[in-house]
Amino acid sequence: MKKTTIVLAILLLAGVATAQTMIPLPAFNNTYSSTQTRGFYCQVPCAIEVVGLRVPNEASQTLQNVVLFKNDTAPPAFSGTVDLTKKIEVKLIGQQKDVILPCSAKYAKDDWLIVIGAYGDGTRLYNSYAARGCYSSNINNLPVTLCRCGIQANLVTATQFLVWSENAYNVCRVEVYYNVIGGFICNAPQKHSISSPTPASIDLSGGQATNFYQIAASLGNTMTLNLGTCSVQLDLDGVLLYSVLVGGPYFNSYAGTLVGGAGSGSFAPPANPALVGVDVYHAAASYSTSAVTDCSNTVKTTLER
Repeated sequence: MKKTTIVLAILLLAGVATAQTMIPLPAFNNTYSSTQTRGFYCQVPCAIEVVGLRVPNEASQTLQNVVLFKNDTAPPAFSGTVDLTKKIEVKLIGQQKDVILPCSAKYAKDDWLIVIGAYGDGTRLYNSYAARGCYSSNINNLPVTLCRCGIQANLVTATQFLVWSENAYNVCRVEVYYNVIGGFICNAPQKHSISSPTPASIDLSGGQATNFYQIAASLGNTMTLNLGTCSVQLDLDGVLLYSVLVGGPYFNSYAGTLVGGAGSGSFAPPANPALVGVDVYHAAASYSTSAVTDCSNTVKTTLER
């Protein structure tokens, strides 16, 4: 652990920022007043950071409420549901009307962005509906499709979020503002078989420095790992984070490790059935001499049989 502390302590970071943009929404059609909450979902085509949320207020109400999720798959078709209670990225309840609510939630390419939002309180909600059907939109000029999702509950009072989709029905409009995450990118597969003869690839690209440190951690305690002025989000157990290795990036143990090197690499988890279902989180820092020039997005690989 001493080596880990020394290396991380010298990392300084300059972040990369761009002007925030709203995901284009379909036109308003009608207000749906109910005790239930609606929204939309889409698969993001590039790495982004959601930096603001706002619920349209055609019903001229006082309190806006919005919840943002991140998941590996789209919500199932109604009446199926997926429990996203532990996948909440942002939860803003009883907020000031009409303003863009600042937030921070990072999405890697191919993550599913799921958002529900409405005006109102614990007794009545007002959802901003578009016309029926999915809507062709874009993120960073890359095509995305917004489709309807929701919960059969009031998001103000809900303690569990069982989310479904209904692609043929009305998209509920929620404004989502984002920045494209540029610079250093860490890409890894969403899923990898422990019995695969081919190691899973980790591709590190866009870094301005000559050395990269790729961070991998198993299931543990969710935490923020600070690297100077930058941070990455990991599901990390510090007790299991045990070494910094200089050389080609590789996966050393499902217990978690820091690995170092430049360019692309791979990891090959042991063919141990106990690893099935374990999530391995990846992020990276682009490092030169005594300064970090950029941080990557955080991505996750789920180990399968």
